[in-house]
Amino acid sequence: MPAHFHRPPRLLPVTALAAMLALWLPAQAAPEPIALPIVRQPLTLSWYANLHPSAATSLHDLSEQTAYRELAERTGIRVAFQHPPIGGEKERFKLLVVSGKYPDVVEADWADYPGGPAKALKDGMIVPLNALIAHHAPNLSALLDANPDIRRQISTDDGTIYCFPMLYIDPRVRNVWGRRSGRTGSTSSACASRPRWPNGTRC
Repeated sequence: MPAHFHRPPRLLPVTALAAMLALWLPAQAAPEPIALPIVRQPLTLSWYANLHPSAATSLHDLSEQTAYRELAERTGIRVAFQHPPIGGEKERFKLLVVSGKYPDVVEADWADYPGGPAKALKDGMIVPLNALIAHHAPNLSALLDANPDIRRQISTDDGTIYCFPMLYIDPRVRNVWGRRSGRTGSTSSACASRPRWPNGTRC
């Protein structure tokens, strides 16, 4: 499931996460170097996301995953996850929408938002990402330029990008995860599809 941004009180969380997510992308022809850590002072991002039942058997929240611990160490950015109760995800999402108090990142199926992503953008629940990606995530920008089908899947009809895609398009990444976890992952994914993580969760 892709990651989306609400309208934040400051730009730093959005730009920091853009750079943070860029670390996951497979290398392009001429990837831009990323200076680590990303932030001068430690930063915590709040992230709303469902927790898959199979993950909940071994994790209290996704920040306990090795991948997020490693990202926090490398980037200086810690993710504080907010997980709705298992079985009550849709109801909790509705409550989040009407609350007007949003975390820095909302990972959700925007088909559940009345009017879809275009209405969520209009309502200010999430923000357009075109300019932010172009300026702060050059590797992702290059990937989208080279893969217009992926761009279409994360854009509204007028071309507004409203989410970061979840991608598994490099088998080397999958193989590394498989060797480290003893499991294998799916091959590729964007927006609507949900790749399987090594611990069994699906995003």
